[in-house]
Amino acid sequence: MLGRMEFYDYVQRNLPEYLPEQLAGASVKLREQVKNYDEELTGVMVSLPGEQVTPVIYLGGCYERYAEGANLDDVLRDLAQAVTDARTQSAMVGDPEAIMDFDFAKDKLQVRLFDTEANQKRLEPLVHHCLGDLTCAYSIVLSESQGNAMSVMVTPQIMEAWGVTKRQVHEAAMEADLERGVTLNAIGELIDSMLTGQEPDNYISPEALADGIRPDFEGMGMALMCLSNGSRLNGASMIINPEVQANIAQVLGGNYYMLPSSIHEVLVLPDTVGGPKAAELGAMVKEINETQVAPQDRLSDKVQYYDAETRSLVNAMAYEMAHGPSPMQDRRKSI
Repeated sequence: MLGRMEFYDYVQRNLPEYLPEQLAGASVKLREQVKNYDEELTGVMVSLPGEQVTPVIYLGGCYERYAEGANLDDVLRDLAQAVTDARTQSAMVGDPEAIMDFDFAKDKLQVRLFDTEANQKRLEPLVHHCLGDLTCAYSIVLSESQGNAMSVMVTPQIMEAWGVTKRQVHEAAMEADLERGVTLNAIGELIDSMLTGQEPDNYISPEALADGIRPDFEGMGMALMCLSNGSRLNGASMIINPEVQANIAQVLGGNYYMLPSSIHEVLVLPDTVGGPKAAELGAMVKEINETQVAPQDRLSDKVQYYDAETRSLVNAMAYEMAHGPSPMQDRRKSI
């Protein structure tokens, strides 16, 4: 049986035999790339002469399938089909070189959130902006379909070609994110919608905010909200938008905790009398991340706290240590 690196080398040498005729003469190269939580992955790139941008197909799943007993011919045949499908999807988004034009790319930008401490290698080659526990990077979303997105991360080289500053990239990405839509749903209603098919209320829509509509937490049995974007892909970044932060405080009636549940959405919980605090929430998020969230979707274990008075989102443990009991805790003691 081949070891992992031997398998990857075998793929590079033998994959050309399984590629379709239109890819005859294509080069097959292995590519090492650092992904979420600094996980180092090996992928394969298949490119024809003159092509500058080609999809990367990661090989970890192929190796696991082989290690479990799958025939090498079957694995390579399916990999060749995956390469063909990815190239077809890539071609459907138009000229990939167009991303080097900022006027083309700016409406396709998206803020991507990473745990700062856990993604040092991942963030190093990217344009990024540290916000404490969380760091923003930026992607160019070329297509979205069936819960998947094809995107390119913004590097200093791309930003230099655009001739813009990091601030301009950040502002354009924030604006593009708002255009995709913001959703704030009560968890209870979101669960019900999965059973009934009825769209849950979006408490952060312009209409809901104008009418002062608030979730009925007593009727739902849980005071927990889910924040994401319109596509629910990489929607956790909506929490860093100051306007969105303030609107959530308006809906919840004050300060709240942010639970970084995944890169696709975050949970928000009002700071209420008798409610859980930072340490308890942090332990809960850590357990959920380790047992229920796929590594590539994991955002962070570090709970954040939004202070509506100062309009700031900070580490929840640090906030509680600096400020002592929250106003809600003081009120609890006086009752």
